[in-house]
Amino acid sequence: MRLVGPNCLGVVDYASGAGASFMTVPRPARPLGGPAIGIVSQSGNLGFALAQATEAGVAIGRILTCGNSADVDVADYVAALAEDPACSAIALLFEGMADPRRLLEAAELAWANDKPLVVHKLATGASGAEAALSHTGSLAGSDAAYRAAFARSGAVMAEQYEGLLELAGFLAKAPAPRAAGVAVVSTSGGSAIMAADRAEARGIAMPQPGEAARAVLEARIPEFGSARNPCDVTAQVLTDPESLRACAGALLADPAFGTLILPNGYAYDTATPRFAMLNELAAEHGKPACVVWTSQYLEGPGAREAEAQPHVALFRSMDRCMAAIGARQARGALRAAGAPTAAAPPPKAPPGPWPRCWTALPARCSPSVRPRPCSPPMACPWWPRRW
Repeated sequence: MRLVGPNCLGVVDYASGAGASFMTVPRPARPLGGPAIGIVSQSGNLGFALAQATEAGVAIGRILTCGNSADVDVADYVAALAEDPACSAIALLFEGMADPRRLLEAAELAWANDKPLVVHKLATGASGAEAALSHTGSLAGSDAAYRAAFARSGAVMAEQYEGLLELAGFLAKAPAPRAAGVAVVSTSGGSAIMAADRAEARGIAMPQPGEAARAVLEARIPEFGSARNPCDVTAQVLTDPESLRACAGALLADPAFGTLILPNGYAYDTATPRFAMLNELAAEHGKPACVVWTSQYLEGPGAREAEAQPHVALFRSMDRCMAAIGARQARGALRAAGAPTAAAPPPKAPPGPWPRCWTALPARCSPSVRPRPCSPPMACPWWPRRW
């Protein structure tokens, strides 16, 4: 029998309805179906906080937290999700661990199964590392070393906690990239400019449409709009809704583009049908569409409908959208090359006043019982709390 915890909020499996937690479990806004994310977190609170996205329509299959990891740890969870056909991507909220090699092996298993592993690393500074030690007994290790090791194992880093599920959800929904170019079709000139700025800052290519697409754009966009990329179809789509479909379809059909972005500047019922239309076009052309929610009515009309589309990814930041597109392109190039580079040596834990526990307490903590280095003393259930 395996042990989860101590000092965690447990686990939830939405696919089977099973769960073990003392917390109120987040309730999905819709039945689970299509691409689903598995959440792995050492922090129970933050893991369940992420999982509350399911109440806003995000497809989450499992919440797996481990706390101080007396037995089961994040490496075990990642390895299990890597082989779970119901999980389309893994979102890992990670502090650190005494034996990082096990996690890198789990990351390599995810890579072998073409299962995107997205990692947000906590405890990247000295103060955070000290907090991690007292929180879950985790050895934070060098942030730079972890980044290099994760990259060599095929994992993708999420720079912000707020973008972890956005990035994982995008990679779960998006097929392999078919082109590097990104097209933007917007009903707002300001949102189009924002997209161009963030694309340039992130090094994302926004080429101009080919001859066939340009002919459609020029025929459907009014003179005061813009038939260039980024395309400003203007608010005239309110009187001619089919013009947006025609322009979006022409851009997705253009071989120069691998992703289409639609900024949603105002959350209201009139815009909601656009997301199902985008999903239909994205499925037809085998390319993902991204809706960037520039409205500050974050859960306004249409948000759940956009999230529910299996070929549409919802972002609440233009910068995070462009960063996610860049991460997908980098991951796609790596897969096209055949495999990630050879695994780097695991990050080394900083020196501490503790020995390996089986050296100090062989009767209780022998390698046959615990085949990896133990946590620091304050996280060990057998070590007197005197250090």
